Amino acid sequence: MNTLPPGLENVTITGLLLVSANPCSKTCGLGWRSEYYCRVSQTGTKNNCVLKNAICLISRDCGLITKTTTVGTPLNISCLDDTIETLGSSDFVFVWKISKGIVTTDKSLFRLFSSRNLTVPWMINIKDIKEKNAGTYMCQVQNSKTMQVVKRVLIAVRVIPQDMVQLNYLKVLSPEQQNELQTLEGNPVNEKQRRSFWENVKDLFKSANMVLRVTVTGVAIGGLLGIVFVILLLCMSKKK
Repeated sequence: MNTLPPGLENVTITGLLLVSANPCSKTCGLGWRSEYYCRVSQTGTKNNCVLKNAICLISRDCGLITKTTTVGTPLNISCLDDTIETLGSSDFVFVWKISKGIVTTDKSLFRLFSSRNLTVPWMINIKDIKEKNAGTYMCQVQNSKTMQVVKRVLIAVRVIPQDMVQLNYLKVLSPEQQNELQTLEGNPVNEKQRRSFWENVKDLFKSANMVLRVTVTGVAIGGLLGIVFVILLLCMSKKK
């Protein structure tokens, strides 16, 4: 039978002791865990046990999140999570900072972001984003009573021109790749059209890069010139 440590045999325990606890639900920011409390007698017997939910905090820093968007699209970023929402967002202070134009985790490079939304302080809304809005945004969540930092998240925003890159992933896929993607998403294609050998070669030739195209074209032209040259030699030999 388990007993209390030496020196505590004559101590009377009136409160609940933490016997066990589950891991925290989050690795960063505020989370929840279940704690098991019991009254322990001098002989080590546990009784009147209760299970309670408690707030836990493993790390304040939640790392870096990257986001890529194009000029003219709306940007909405938030650092509100379910734990803070359950406890009440009014009990916390949300401080936004920005490091313009770069992706960084160096806290010394951040300055206060003045254009934040006072109605929903945990969110940044930009209706028409521009390249000047690119950079790393930091959201720092603090307890309104103690001003203790309970969460810090970094969101790197890259802004690119609309005509700079094609972001339509489906458009660049071949028909076979589109069918495979639909199958993976749970929408199998019932009828698959059989393509001829030359159609497959044509698609392969289109998808190849410029160097490969030039190489294949050169080999084909060289082969034809070689055949013509051999035919000319045969004709000349017969005339002799």
